[in-house]
Amino acid sequence: MEEIKSDVFISFKNHDFEGRVTIDTKIGEEIYNELTSRNIATFYSNSSLLSLGQAVYKRAIDEALENTKVLVVVSSKKEFLESEWVKYEWESFHQDMLSGLKKHCQIVTVFSDMGRENIPRSLRDFQKFPLEARDYKAIADFVENALAAYNKKMQAAKAPTDDLTMLQAVNIVAKPTKKIRWSLYQSDSDKEYERLNIQAKNTHECDMSVLNKLIAGMDKKPIWILDLGCAYNFVGNMRFGKMDNVKVLGIDFSKKCIDYAKSHSDSNKFIFRIMDMESEDFEYVLKETMNELGIEKFDIMFGALLLLHLKKPVAVLKKLRKFLSPDGYIVMRGSDDGSVLALNDDGVIQQIVDKCNTTVGFSDRQNGRKLYHQLVSAGYVDVKVETFLKDLSGKSIDERDEIFFERFSYRVNNFEKISNADPTNKQKKDDYMFMKYALQELETIFSNQDFWYCEHDFIAIAKVRKPKTFDY
Repeated sequence: MEEIKSDVFISFKNHDFEGRVTIDTKIGEEIYNELTSRNIATFYSNSSLLSLGQAVYKRAIDEALENTKVLVVVSSKKEFLESEWVKYEWESFHQDMLSGLKKHCQIVTVFSDMGRENIPRSLRDFQKFPLEARDYKAIADFVENALAAYNKKMQAAKAPTDDLTMLQAVNIVAKPTKKIRWSLYQSDSDKEYERLNIQAKNTHECDMSVLNKLIAGMDKKPIWILDLGCAYNFVGNMRFGKMDNVKVLGIDFSKKCIDYAKSHSDSNKFIFRIMDMESEDFEYVLKETMNELGIEKFDIMFGALLLLHLKKPVAVLKKLRKFLSPDGYIVMRGSDDGSVLALNDDGVIQQIVDKCNTTVGFSDRQNGRKLYHQLVSAGYVDVKVETFLKDLSGKSIDERDEIFFERFSYRVNNFEKISNADPTNKQKKDDYMFMKYALQELETIFSNQDFWYCEHDFIAIAKVRKPKTFDY
């Protein structure tokens, strides 16, 4: 997971000793807003991280301080300066300055008039702004100039060219991004290649328990299969690559994935086309392709973890009905975070699940329970849903790491995209920070042999015409 970049760290006491939100919190937030409006990467502590435990919170603080060039300390009372986390932050930063680790870095104080004698000696001689003045522009001007001076001095010292400064990193992040779709998931992301391969292996038994029965009951050759959202064709090769009596049309909207699939699959068995199932011309393009290939109808339509990424899954299912043979089957596999059970994770998994389920731009993490309803609503009949348990029982540390990688690690990617698309939005940055450190903590938990976890894969089978007797 990538580091969270921060040029500036705002240190403040969030709640007073009676649990009330402090004025320091408000002042710190206004400084944060002014700095981020100038595209200055700023760390303004996310107190929700404490729900993951103090060890995780400290790791987040340490990582942010490691990258920080300017520390802004906000305090309305002497007692707040001596509180656990505020003191840890400014004291750690100052020690790094004295040791030379924070060469050319700065500390800025935003204090009430508490008297010089009440200010820790380490902080007395740094640039001070009166808290009551609330001159956020002046504070940001000073910080911006301090960062410019830092960069100039580092360049003069001939810092390694491949070591980007934090300010440069922010400028990269702040470039215009593509419009956010309903689901930010991208199968052709570099981060997804390895995970999708592992996922194809881990779900093989689930898929084949259904596909083997269906294909064995079909007395024809070839059996035409439409693989919906085939991506790199890891799933297709593992399921259909050794079957003699099938031909597969794999479709996906990603050119990168389709190009890879073409070069890594048997061209006598697999045919690939770029198609977007939610485009207005999808039905026309699919029909033209079927005419080109001499396909009258498909015997099996198969989609693995497809519907959860679609904006209107029922509408897509309705479009597909006309292309399925009267004696054919549609098979849809889904996932559902509601099936997750865990022991000895201190509630971390539930917090991750809740955050994913309430974040706009995330795929439908409750799709498994909806498969039956979606297929029935689209006009399919004889809908049947089966579940397949996956758990950690008897798994080695390497196998546990692989399951974590497949089922959880990728979740931070969408939060990173959402935050980068709106870099001045504190809530989105907080959510990204939370997910990053929650997943780091969960990765450690997965290695513990006393930690147990399970979840189900959901797979639905349906037809377009009701037979006299259900033949599955």
